[in-house]
Amino acid sequence: MDAIIQLIRNALCCMKDLNLFSSTILHDPKHTAKYYAFPSPHLNQTTPLELLISITQLYACLSCSRSGYKLLKNKGLAKLHNLTRIADLMKDKYKDIKSKKAVSIIKESIMNEASSAFRDTIIGVCVLSIGVSFFWLFANSLHVTAAGWIGGLPALIHALTIMEIALVPLLYLMIKDAGRNLLKASNIEAFLKKYWDEKNKTDKDDDSWLNLETFVLIQGDWTPMWSFDDKSSVIEKGAEEKVLAKEVEAVETKVKLLTEGGKTIISDEIGERLQESAITHRWEGYREYIYFLLNFVAFYGYLLGIIVYYFDKEDEQPSFVASLKLGSTNEVADWTGNFAGDLMWTLEPTVILLSPLIIRQMAKRGKMKIKAD
Repeated sequence: MDAIIQLIRNALCCMKDLNLFSSTILHDPKHTAKYYAFPSPHLNQTTPLELLISITQLYACLSCSRSGYKLLKNKGLAKLHNLTRIADLMKDKYKDIKSKKAVSIIKESIMNEASSAFRDTIIGVCVLSIGVSFFWLFANSLHVTAAGWIGGLPALIHALTIMEIALVPLLYLMIKDAGRNLLKASNIEAFLKKYWDEKNKTDKDDDSWLNLETFVLIQGDWTPMWSFDDKSSVIEKGAEEKVLAKEVEAVETKVKLLTEGGKTIISDEIGERLQESAITHRWEGYREYIYFLLNFVAFYGYLLGIIVYYFDKEDEQPSFVASLKLGSTNEVADWTGNFAGDLMWTLEPTVILLSPLIIRQMAKRGKMKIKAD
């Protein structure tokens, strides 16, 4: 739903930027007045197109603020608190675990969940900041900032600046996610080649191959109790230690089964699943690079609007400002940057909506090709 609204919002913004269908009622503020009379002299200039944009921006404000807060509270801070408590409970349990591999897997898994919770805390702060800032974009579409209310134009620029700052960590995480997905695809392929390929098929003569990554790959959908955001959703009050003990016991049992000699490491069923998973992760990595490219162009485009606001006198601008504007005038840089941002954020939800289908098809084709070879 969020992606669909984002697509509609930015498509409408592109329509406004390009002044498309200028002769229709979409650009006629008098038509808006037929349904609601906004106060003059500024708000009554709101066109039906701007009214539609403002509705989608208000949705973005509410949706992003809610999502960011939930991410920050549940998947971030609350999960970090839960993991700290679980780590304390595990201190006395590690000495009772006979398998060193099980201990290593549990420790690494808890640390990975902690890293994920810290990451979600950062994302939550960024998304919440973007959501709150959207309120000023909503108000600007209704010409509220032009009237000087809620801080006027300076407040709008401050809101855009906050959105730009919040986008920087998200851009970095997009690059990280892309690299992580591509690395995981390569690791899965190497794992399959070494332990499933008929020419190099290896038996379980030792447990050197087993670590958290290979354990999760073979188990498939492994969700230990410490991976949940809210322990109350899966654990009854007062039963946390019992559930934790059962989880540890389950890991020990699975590790023991996996390290028993005389059996192949990867069955044909698991091998086929991992083949598809490797292809999926690779394409998801490529998709993250596309997200980064689209959002970086949007970031740069919207940044130009902020720059020309603070450096409004072209004859007094520092050389780096002229370079950032690529030698264009303030007016051209402002319009071009804004349109580039709107266009990129129109393409992004299109990728979000279409990519799952494309990735599934590519995974199936890749799997069929491997079978044919």
